[in-house]
Amino acid sequence: MPKAAKAKVGQNKKVIHPNSRKACQLARQVHHEERVDRRKDERYKKLEMLAEKLKHFQNCLEENKSDYTKQDLLEILDKYFHRFDKELEQIAIVNSIGSRNGQRHASREQVIRLTQAKERAEFDTVGVEVPDLLNKKNLTAIREWTGEVRFIPNLKLRRVFAKDKVESTQYSEQAQLTTTDAPTTNDGRHNT
Repeated sequence: MPKAAKAKVGQNKKVIHPNSRKACQLARQVHHEERVDRRKDERYKKLEMLAEKLKHFQNCLEENKSDYTKQDLLEILDKYFHRFDKELEQIAIVNSIGSRNGQRHASREQVIRLTQAKERAEFDTVGVEVPDLLNKKNLTAIREWTGEVRFIPNLKLRRVFAKDKVESTQYSEQAQLTTTDAPTTNDGRHNT
């Protein structure tokens, strides 16, 4: 077991030469602490944004519904994409009123439009992470989630792609065609 380092008296009062090894060591240490704090803040901001998204999905859940399909998930995602529509309408109304030529709230409108474009591009390419509502166990976990960021890792997420939306609509159209074209018995049941 190594011995504890002895405290040197008066070392803190000495002036350190800027080109010395000790100065480089202290600079590295300060830079490391700044980098760790910056990464911690970035990670926390990312979790906050994910918590906001999860909260939106949690608010869109129906109380009495226990099974969600991929189509239901895509409908909730569509509501999520259109969450800024009312605010954009309000900005348009404010800009249309009055004789002022400049746009008011232009920066907020630009932020909203950039966010929408980024989310839509993400949906079209790599997919959007959404809570897995198809899993019943995860559905109950999302319903019971209090909104705390520290519990986000307990929630299971899945990626939803734009091609899923196309496949889902094609599948539902085919299902409707097969149910309407299938021969039925006298009591209204389908022959299989």
